[in-house]
Amino acid sequence: KSSTPQIVAPQWDQQNNGKKFLNNRRTKPDAKRVTLSPAWEQFLERKKELQGNSRWTNFRISDKKSLHFPQPHYSKEDAVILHSPWTEELRSILRNISGNQISMVTSSAEHQDVLVNWLTAAMLVASPPLENILVLSLDEALYYFLRERKIQSLYVSPEMVIDAKIDRVFSQVHIVRITVLRLINHYGFDVVNYDCDAVVLKNPDLLFEKYKAADMIGTFGKGPSQLFNKWGVTLNTGVLLLRSTAR
Repeated sequence: KSSTPQIVAPQWDQQNNGKKFLNNRRTKPDAKRVTLSPAWEQFLERKKELQGNSRWTNFRISDKKSLHFPQPHYSKEDAVILHSPWTEELRSILRNISGNQISMVTSSAEHQDVLVNWLTAAMLVASPPLENILVLSLDEALYYFLRERKIQSLYVSPEMVIDAKIDRVFSQVHIVRITVLRLINHYGFDVVNYDCDAVVLKNPDLLFEKYKAADMIGTFGKGPSQLFNKWGVTLNTGVLLLRSTAR
């Protein structure tokens, strides 16, 4: 069995610009959004219904002997991350997950309205609705906002992961996000990462099922340019499936 990860970037996204499945992207601050007040109540009711029908599974620790995080020059030591309070909270969340796949979206309080719009669409517009949603909160304000509303959230700020000076906020968020994604895979769960401005119009699992042998499935990207020039393709993290495999 090859040790090289099998990467799939389905062409439907490139050809249809994501309209059929996923990427109704907000490009302007005044872009039209889903009405929040009644929809939010429907979202909470739908969430309770799905949880009520769930059959809880046992928590599964990966049998990998070692774990190394991406971008070690910027991150804290592996042992520090593995023994952090937020990592223990992540393990606690995963113990109560039904099934073996997580839908993760990252946001901060600054983009709370965009996140609520994403959550509403994921639960009320997508067919079938997304399950096992985990919001990666970059600040405490959003974390407690979601907890008060019974929305599953994990608080991880850049300072909890990064051990170097990085000025670009985008780079900080990227490192935090891929660290959490790496952990979820390590603990034996598949995870689909979403950008909160990539509004889910149709559940992408219907497409992912066509590529059962793939380790990673995502939309086409062209950056970073160094990797694109070397590989000929990169994957955009806006919608990205990472399966927990031996590779």
